[in-house]
Amino acid sequence: MFSQAGEIKGKQREGYFTLFFQHSPSEENLKELRGSLFSVLEIKADSREQAQTEANQFFTGFRNTYHQASGNNLKALDEALTFFENLRKQQNAQVEIVVAVLWGSVAYIGKIGSGSVVLIRNGEAKKIDFSNVASGALTDKDDLLLLDSEFSKEDLDILSGVVKQDFEESLRAIGETRKEKNGSALCIRLTIQEPIEKAETLLIADLDKSGGEGQPGGSTGANLFAFLAPLASSLRQKARDYLPKVKQVVKEAVAAAKEKSKEGLDRLLEPWKSRKPGDIDDGKIRKKKRIIQIVVLLALILIISVVVGAVNRKISQNRQNLEGGISLVQNNFAEAEKLKEINPAKAAELVLEAEEKLNSLPEDNKQVLELKNRLKQLLAEINKIYKVEVSEFADLTLVKGNIQSKTIRIIGDNIFVLDVGTGSVVKVNLKGGDPQVFVAEKIGLQNIGLNNKFLYLQINEAIKRIDLASKEEKDAASSSPSWKK
Repeated sequence: MFSQAGEIKGKQREGYFTLFFQHSPSEENLKELRGSLFSVLEIKADSREQAQTEANQFFTGFRNTYHQASGNNLKALDEALTFFENLRKQQNAQVEIVVAVLWGSVAYIGKIGSGSVVLIRNGEAKKIDFSNVASGALTDKDDLLLLDSEFSKEDLDILSGVVKQDFEESLRAIGETRKEKNGSALCIRLTIQEPIEKAETLLIADLDKSGGEGQPGGSTGANLFAFLAPLASSLRQKARDYLPKVKQVVKEAVAAAKEKSKEGLDRLLEPWKSRKPGDIDDGKIRKKKRIIQIVVLLALILIISVVVGAVNRKISQNRQNLEGGISLVQNNFAEAEKLKEINPAKAAELVLEAEEKLNSLPEDNKQVLELKNRLKQLLAEINKIYKVEVSEFADLTLVKGNIQSKTIRIIGDNIFVLDVGTGSVVKVNLKGGDPQVFVAEKIGLQNIGLNNKFLYLQINEAIKRIDLASKEEKDAASSSPSWKK
């Protein structure tokens, strides 16, 4: 089993660029887990270079999110598309994506925007109707086309009958239909050389109820294809064949159980039945059987009474232990509340004693769980431990790779970060916006200083001074032998 992929390029509408990305993980474990990625990105930009740079950023973020997500491939794809949507809103970018993941003979597809996915099977093209993500099985020689928004507007009848047995010929044939028309696509073909069993029809299971922004025509449920029909028919036939046999076996088993039950009950009640004329039996034996049954019955009643009493005592004891333990913990907490400011050591001792008692109580009790949460809070208050929320303020990798931040200086509404990895200084505005390179790759840059007007750079040869407003650079001091080089 292997796949082939090829680009089909038509004319581009002005200001928009369609780019293609393919990625197969080099790590075997990751490839077996997540499969291979194929995607088409359509982005608005001033030039192809700008479009390529921005598209690379979007695809890299999408790919990393997909590979690092938890859960199955369909959930991971949905999570990656959510990241893509948030990123394009954050950057106010006009960009759309159509993506397919090939995992063996299973295809996972997704999109953000007006693109679409077309399945070509046996020469017939069919657009797959879905709103966000979907999955299904491919058969041998199936072609999956990821179309940008312009190609998606075309009548699909032009694709039916165009596909060839040879993949390269098929690409050329489809490409001929795009020469004078807008729109591009990525074509993926699955080839199964030795199928073990007859391949099933593609089943698309849509996760969503309705389409989102920029996604026309959302599906309201799963798309059901024809392969379920023969499967259901086969199951019905087997059920018809086996149902009479099952009924017969159950009927015989029920009859046998009734017979055995009746025989056992007759034997049990035989000593208590009235004697009929002509019955020949020993009266002493009948009396002995009755006595034995009475003794057994009384013994069972006694055993049951003892067991029930023991269980009730155990339940009562556990309840008393739980109530007593909770009361002790609550009292310790109340005392610790009073002492946490004037005698923290004693307060901590009371809380630790309460913790030991809590650990001996049932963990599934709601009141115990609430007390454990209160214990953590109380210990934090006694030990003056405060929770600090830390979040990412700025991603410096957006401006340069191999960032190694060493020093941070703040002046006004700006942060200046020394990157010793590349010898650069990155400027970040506290009010928001993307980071900017203020000083680019200064050889020998060791440290930075700052005041209201100037940024000072310590390099191997001297100290440089850069005007914060005009960015004009001048010497501020010569080098010193004490500097590290």
